[in-house]
Amino acid sequence: MPDLKIFFVTNRNVVNYEASPWFGSRFNADGAHALRFGTAWGKKQDDDTYPYVVDRVEVAPEKLTQEGSGDRTVGSQKIFDALRKMMSGSRARDTLVLIHGYASTFETSLQRGLQLADIYKPGGKSLNVVVFSWPANGQMVPYMSYFSDRNDARDSGEAMARAFLIFNSYNEQLKAADRCERLIHLIAHSMGNYAFRHGLQALRRRLGDELPRLFSQIVLAAADEDDDAFDCDHKLRLLPNLGRRVTVYFAPQDRALVISDHTKGNPDRLGSDGPKQISGLPTKVVLIDSREVALHGDVWTAHQYYRTSPRVVADVTATLAGTPVDQVEGRTHVPDLRAWRIDA
Repeated sequence: MPDLKIFFVTNRNVVNYEASPWFGSRFNADGAHALRFGTAWGKKQDDDTYPYVVDRVEVAPEKLTQEGSGDRTVGSQKIFDALRKMMSGSRARDTLVLIHGYASTFETSLQRGLQLADIYKPGGKSLNVVVFSWPANGQMVPYMSYFSDRNDARDSGEAMARAFLIFNSYNEQLKAADRCERLIHLIAHSMGNYAFRHGLQALRRRLGDELPRLFSQIVLAAADEDDDAFDCDHKLRLLPNLGRRVTVYFAPQDRALVISDHTKGNPDRLGSDGPKQISGLPTKVVLIDSREVALHGDVWTAHQYYRTSPRVVADVTATLAGTPVDQVEGRTHVPDLRAWRIDA
């Protein structure tokens, strides 16, 4: 198959930039808020453990001198220009932002992005994928790695908000003739939802509660986030302001979230049974019970179903296509949960 191309934004530390562009498991040397932008290429391979391989990474040049001087180079400009071209013209495609979860290296975050670029095809078209890669350490050491990643997810909120605002500013400055009519979506997986919460709160500190609609579809998959998140201003209550629709995928047998709940001292998880309260839940928030299909392709943890279960992949694809909630094939309405259940 042809090579897959994706983009990335990261607040990780630069490793061997001149010799071989790469990023490590710590924050950027300039601070947790500092960002680098780039492009990655890869492909699918015949390997069940690592089905996607990263072939090449290119970091956009960055030289932040005084505004107005002749030698100022902003990496985001190059990446956003390339992305805009892919969202325009006769072969225009929507764009999906991925916020990865716990214990992910820079490489595995890109592998996830390559996979989503390959398997999610709303309307029969592939998506442009942009990975926001925060410095999860990529290890699975009990307790220590979890809390280290959770702290890094929290501290990445400011960088995430900066990335959103830089893109929004770029888009607002475009001439009418240069604008495309394609959509931008976002999917957060596992602890990436906790990072996203802090990105939302960083936006609130900058903009107040009148938040702009940055995305069309927002998907929260297997969220390692508190089940009261939509009840609290300091968590996700204002999240629906950022998108046209928010879809929450949850599965009670998600073993990774059971561990988060029972061994890490966290409250009940949003990704296990959905929101704690449904009576006051905004109508823009759609709940998808994935219990019947969460183990498909992930029999050990039932945590990666957003990319391993064919039924969930099809459901997420329909969601990204903007299909009306009651017209997605293979769902059964469960009124008591105010949810839709994916049929096995």
